Amino acid sequence: MSGKDTKLNIYNSAKTLFCEKGYLATTVADIINLSKTNKGCFYHHFESKYDIGLQIYLEMRSDSFNLEELFPEENPLVHFSLGIMLGWYSYFNSLSNRKFMSEFFSEKAISGREEVYRVCQKYSDKHFSEKELQLIKLADTGLTTQLFRSLMDQIDHYNYEEISIFYLCTLFEMLKINKGIIEKTFQRASVLFKSLNIKLDGLYVSLEK
Repeated sequence: MSGKDTKLNIYNSAKTLFCEKGYLATTVADIINLSKTNKGCFYHHFESKYDIGLQIYLEMRSDSFNLEELFPEENPLVHFSLGIMLGWYSYFNSLSNRKFMSEFFSEKAISGREEVYRVCQKYSDKHFSEKELQLIKLADTGLTTQLFRSLMDQIDHYNYEEISIFYLCTLFEMLKINKGIIEKTFQRASVLFKSLNIKLDGLYVSLEK
């Protein structure tokens, strides 16, 4: 087996275990056993279990939905908002997704994406200093982390639409985006969301128009 195939085998084994056992209950030894590799192979390709978890999270993130290809005529703010809606839809409707996100974020907070802030700033009514923007990033990271950690036990009290709107409104308001733009963005993202054929498969979402 080539190095690339070995790495993929370890990665896929970890995904299977995270779905079946959960992120926290899965050990490096479990991943090695399922992938039929050894400790040397594992640490040659990955620094830790967290390293695999982070790569899976990045693969799951809203910018992995290929929304730009599905809706090339839409602006980046709509793409971002739709991606957030899809992410929370997955969280609320897939136990594997919800468990992974809650447990993974309980280990370490994940900072926001720089490209998201760049896109949002283009629609902002204000020019932010680097210091102000850093505070917004910290607040965004804290909000996202707390939502993933806390909603696992409160899943019956909310739905994906409420959390999506709450998160997006909070972020957009921090970034001083005009309320008219926010309303139009939400309306368009909601229309596009309803047009999608969404399929959940473990941790992941697949989309068709």
